[in-house]
Amino acid sequence: MKRLKLSFSQSVRVRRERFNETSGEIAKEFGISRALVTKTCQYSDYEILKMYSKYDNPAFKYMRISSLDWDDNVQGKVAIEYTDGPLVGAYAVVPLYDLLESHYVPSFSTLMEMSKKHIIARVLHTQGFARVSVVRVGDKTGVEAQFQAVADGQRLSWQDLTNINEFMTILGLKGESNG
Repeated sequence: MKRLKLSFSQSVRVRRERFNETSGEIAKEFGISRALVTKTCQYSDYEILKMYSKYDNPAFKYMRISSLDWDDNVQGKVAIEYTDGPLVGAYAVVPLYDLLESHYVPSFSTLMEMSKKHIIARVLHTQGFARVSVVRVGDKTGVEAQFQAVADGQRLSWQDLTNINEFMTILGLKGESNG
C-alpha cells in the first residue's frame, strides 16, 4: 500500500477534520487539493497505520486513533482505543515511534489508569462479582502500578487479581509478571 502525499499526522488530522469542515476548507487549511482530502478520508485508521508503519502489525485491526498529540519538532504520542480483543474499550497513549517503527504489542501495562481499573472490574464481573471497586495501590504509576479491588465486600490484592485466569490471559498479552 502506497503512502499518501501527507505525513502520518496530517493524514489523521485531515480525517478528523472531515466531521467539522468541508473538503474545500480542509484543502485550504492543509495546502492540499480537494482530491487528496477525499482520498485521505476514504482510508480507515487501520489502513493509515498500516500504510505508514514499517511493519504489518495485526494489532492495528483492533485499535482506533482517539487523538494525536503532535508537534512537528517532537515525536508525538497517539491515544488509541482498542475496539476488539481482550482490551476492548480500553485506552492507551502510545509513542508514535512504537506504532510506526517497531512491532507494537498491546499490553495491560501501557493502558491508561482508568482503562486498567475498567478491565479489572470487567474481569471481576465475569467472575460473578456484582459490586466492584478498584483502586491503585501505592505511589507507583504507569507500567509499575498495582491495584486492589473490593468485590462484594471481599478485598482482593494485586496478587489475588493476577491469579485470576482471565486476567492472567490479559496480562499475558506481553508476558507481564504477577508483579
